[in-house]
Amino acid sequence: MNFKDPHAGDMNQTYRAAFRLFEHRKQAGIKESTKNKIKTDEESRKLDVSGVELEGEDDESVPVYDTCDEIHREIAPYLREPHVMQACFLRELAKTLSDPSAKLQSEQLEDFQTKKGPLEGQTSRV
Repeated sequence: MNFKDPHAGDMNQTYRAAFRLFEHRKQAGIKESTKNKIKTDEESRKLDVSGVELEGEDDESVPVYDTCDEIHREIAPYLREPHVMQACFLRELAKTLSDPSAKLQSEQLEDFQTKKGPLEGQTSRV
C-alpha cells in the first residue's frame, strides 16, 4: 500500500471495515484468536525415535516396504496438524541419517512431496 505516515491509511475502505469488524468483535466479547503452539522441545520429544533400533541400520541395509507415494500420503496429513512445525520434523528426520552433521531443508521436503510415482523420490534424503 506504500503508506508512509502512520495515519495515511485511515481513509482507506479496508481500514474502516477492519476497524468496524474489530470493534464489533470487542463489543460482542469475542477475544482475539491466538495460535496455540507446542514448544519445540515438547514436539521434539513427541517425534523422538532415537530409541528405535532397526536391523541393518548400521550398514544402511534396512528393507523398506513402503513406496514413495505411501510416504507422501503419510507425511502430508501429519504436517497439516495444528501443532506440527515443519522445521522440527526435519530436524528429527536429520537425526536418523548416517551423517550426524547432516541437515534437511524445507526445500528438500517440498521437492520430495511434489514428486509423483512409487519410485520418484527414492534418492531423496527425506
